[in-house]
Amino acid sequence: MIAPHDLTTFPETDWKNGQGRTRELARGDTQSGTWRVSLASIEGDGPFSSFPGLVRHLALASPGHLILSTAGDCPHHLDRAGAILSFDGSMTVTAACPSGPVMAFNLMASHGQPALLHAHETPFTLPHTLHFTLLPLRGPWHVAGHGPAFGPGSVLQGKSAAGDTPLNISPMAPSGPQAPLCLAALIPSP
Repeated sequence: MIAPHDLTTFPETDWKNGQGRTRELARGDTQSGTWRVSLASIEGDGPFSSFPGLVRHLALASPGHLILSTAGDCPHHLDRAGAILSFDGSMTVTAACPSGPVMAFNLMASHGQPALLHAHETPFTLPHTLHFTLLPLRGPWHVAGHGPAFGPGSVLQGKSAAGDTPLNISPMAPSGPQAPLCLAALIPSP
């Protein structure tokens, strides 16, 4: 079953450090562990919260520049929408937003819980037996055989089961000079 949702229907909560806000889009449990998908606004420089026992996958979900720094490692520059970084949730991470506030699409999952975060500019297929949250950033997108298009400002969520037909996701048309872009958080389930 799949369903589109307007992003504004998900409540926002403030970060403890006051440097951002988060909309929790989905969460769940499987035999392998727990997972959570969220969209965060990072409004200024500062530390990220620690999430021991989780792996974090973060994609830049807006124009801008986000720099993530960890102790003893080179800074990681996410300087285009769709750029993705994965890291251990227990790491001490500090964010810098040199170009101003940015948005981040987050997938966090227990160690041992399979979880994937991808950025797509071309058609893609979702296999069966997974939970998914799709966040279109540029252009309208369509699921073959399933209702109207969905675009920026919305998410498409669902779960596919064994025996379901794989879902084919395609951009409807180019969105100006930049290629269409859709982020996909995928959580395989047994």
